[in-house]
Amino acid sequence: KGFKSAYKQGYEIIIKFDADGQHKTADLMKIKRKLEKKNVHFCKGYRNLSFKDSFNRNMPLIRIIGARALTFLSRINTNNFNLRDVTNGLFGMKSSTLGKINFKELKKDYFFEQDLIFRLSLEKVKIHQINSEVIYNDETSNLNILNSIIPFLVCHIQNFFQKIKIQNRKKSYKNR
Repeated sequence: KGFKSAYKQGYEIIIKFDADGQHKTADLMKIKRKLEKKNVHFCKGYRNLSFKDSFNRNMPLIRIIGARALTFLSRINTNNFNLRDVTNGLFGMKSSTLGKINFKELKKDYFFEQDLIFRLSLEKVKIHQINSEVIYNDETSNLNILNSIIPFLVCHIQNFFQKIKIQNRKKSYKNR
């Protein structure tokens, strides 16, 4: 709803910044500066997901493993093996890029960021990234593997087959 509202109001740059206190406001400004460049249409934050760095910032193990696995699946689905941390909630885009997305197809749950990245890849939008280390405060993760990871895996499989379907459709048009 926020994206649609900002788009309708004519904002040129639209940024999603989670309100859970884990992002630094300086990273918000990094995203904004990156998007002010002419050739940058989408930019997202990422955490270094190495085990050492993740443990040093108190990231729960289940989140490390989940973020690494989901990033791997997104790399396959997007053919973008430079993607880092697709579960990071900080990203922004130009409103012209937002106009390329069919919101009716876009997932509206916690898979939103990954689905958006997938749909942008279908539109051949280059994904720029900035390091955005998240702040963790001795928290325990409420992430339930069966309720989160399994549905995400199903969504990635659906996107994979959707990508194949689109690619086959494009090939059949070229062969005509």
